[in-house]
Amino acid sequence: MKEVRTIQRMNWNWIAENEAHVKSLWLRKDGFSVRLMARTKEPPVSLILPLDSCFDVRILRIDYARGFIFVRPLAEDDHYRELQQKLMKHSSAEHVRARNLNEDAIYLASKNGGVFRGTLIGKASAMNLVNFKLSGFDM
Repeated sequence: MKEVRTIQRMNWNWIAENEAHVKSLWLRKDGFSVRLMARTKEPPVSLILPLDSCFDVRILRIDYARGFIFVRPLAEDDHYRELQQKLMKHSSAEHVRARNLNEDAIYLASKNGGVFRGTLIGKASAMNLVNFKLSGFDM
């Protein structure tokens, strides 16, 4: 049998490990690629990028209270507009049965004829069960 050696891959955070829990957006080198890490929930989510990859992002929203940054690559703008048009057609023609709302979900909502995605903030009061605060991140 032949002995095969592999190159050991090393993960390396570009910020100190003890600072990783307070950052919202950071880069992590992983072998031959870079991961753009974002803390939206535990564990953080990541987007794998080649080392020679450069792209611009649009900052959609910054939530200073929770330490979140919502971004979208500018190259995806055309794709996003196409999806938004499809969602607009679908939402006006399709009726969906109501379900319980929760804070972990992303909801499609419309305002002034436009469609945006948002998440619930806080809970409805016992006196008013129909009003919720919706924080939009595509606006």
